[in-house]
Amino acid sequence: MQIAGLARKVVEYRKCQTIFVQGSASQSVLYLQRGRVKLTITSAARKEAVIAIMSEGEFFGEGCITGQRLPTATAIAMEPTSMLEIGKHEMIRVIHNESGFSDRFVSHMLARNVRIEEDLPDQLAQPAKGTVSPAGQFFISPNLPVRCSRAQLKQGNSGTARAETTRST
Repeated sequence: MQIAGLARKVVEYRKCQTIFVQGSASQSVLYLQRGRVKLTITSAARKEAVIAIMSEGEFFGEGCITGQRLPTATAIAMEPTSMLEIGKHEMIRVIHNESGFSDRFVSHMLARNVRIEEDLPDQLAQPAKGTVSPAGQFFISPNLPVRCSRAQLKQGNSGTARAETTRST
């Protein structure tokens, strides 16, 4: 993504490395350049559900620009992943000043909402095996692709993500 004057950090994650955790502070919007990311939520009863699989060209973590202080989901890299990390204030600035970027971001958000609305009736009608039905319980996506073992999660989260800060002109 090329936007004049956009301050951002390029961050890379290994397979099964946690990007952010539900309930932890977050001040960045992420733009997925390469790889796939699984977003999950965990209920108070400790039941986990996959709510989205993010692919190249998608934004996530945008709740921070709406005033949401803590992410409502956990994000885990499903494969080696590269993304742009755009700080909250920088994202707001670019949305206001760059109409092309703003149009792309709004289009992405609207398309994602349409996908969620289209998928919801199917999930409500046919919950995945092993989940409890509509009474406020979570559903697991029937197309759950990659599971990370405890060892992979531990390995994926040891050390820090390699990051480089760039600023386009």
